[in-house]
Amino acid sequence: MRKKILQWISLAAAVLVAAQIGIILATGEALCPTEGCAIVEKTTAITPLQLNLIGFVFFLALFICLRWEVRRSKKESHVSAWLILGGVAAEAVLFSFQVFLIQTFCLYCLLIFLMVLLLAFLAGFRQAIASAAVITATLLTFSFLDFSSAVSSETVTLEDGIYGSRACTTPTKELYLIFSETCPHCMDVVDALKMCNSCSLHLNPIHQVDELPFAGIQKNDAYSPRANRQVLSAFGIDTIPVLLAKIPDGFQIIQGENRIINYIQHSCFQSDPTLYLDRSHYSGGSPISIFPDEEGECTVNVNCNAIGTTRQSTDLPLGGGISTCDEKDGCSVEGIDVKTSPKPQMHF
Repeated sequence: MRKKILQWISLAAAVLVAAQIGIILATGEALCPTEGCAIVEKTTAITPLQLNLIGFVFFLALFICLRWEVRRSKKESHVSAWLILGGVAAEAVLFSFQVFLIQTFCLYCLLIFLMVLLLAFLAGFRQAIASAAVITATLLTFSFLDFSSAVSSETVTLEDGIYGSRACTTPTKELYLIFSETCPHCMDVVDALKMCNSCSLHLNPIHQVDELPFAGIQKNDAYSPRANRQVLSAFGIDTIPVLLAKIPDGFQIIQGENRIINYIQHSCFQSDPTLYLDRSHYSGGSPISIFPDEEGECTVNVNCNAIGTTRQSTDLPLGGGISTCDEKDGCSVEGIDVKTSPKPQMHF
């Protein structure tokens, strides 16, 4: 009787995963009521379709194995026991990854985890004890690891984060724009940069960019959005857009849509030096000058699509955050503590 129950639970799980596969094939994305699913998807080396196919094969194989055991009246089978324990181990790793590394949860992933746990604890006392031991060991192992130290020890360069570049023959400035394509104020700045004719430009997104219409851009497929987030963290900046302009002795850092567009208009359409910036408002010392802006900004963990909207950030692995566009020309998001985040090594 117990094996029959396990058999139908595994079949139900297989049907659920198969439905998710059908949704992915039909719409191009998985169905999940939380943004945590998108975060998990971005941190896996395989696609959501491939991941669900693996899950489908697992549950289907378990169903066939259990059905074979029931028909032959076998009380125990090492095959089904090992299959269930393997599923528990895999799900324990994925659960620990969500708890300790990305610190957000995929509701669909949790549902699958619960179904695997149900299979394990209904399979008998010894199976339940073994599964509990695997889950405990996995959680403890992850809790002993310091993922933030691993990230902070990396050498960060602006070049690592360049999505695309457009060079001028005789540029007056070399600019790096740190932005997000889901931040409306960032995209206003990108539009302003499309017509510039005397600045070499590098686009450094903090999220993965599928396609950015920008004439003359030379794309770099190996770019790292995380590098751009770490650059901002190192400077204690939690808002975008941010423009970094190379100067002989370092960088000028200009923040906010209004100030950046004003800078572009004065610097990238003529060869005269940019003298208009009020240096009484900048923070930091030489060789880095930071010109903040009170408006026209989104925070680092931004994923806002329209003014007045709120949405969960999907960028990994520094953590998620809630983004909110204000009614003026900026967005605000909570999710990264620039005061306590470990500072990566910076090389420009």
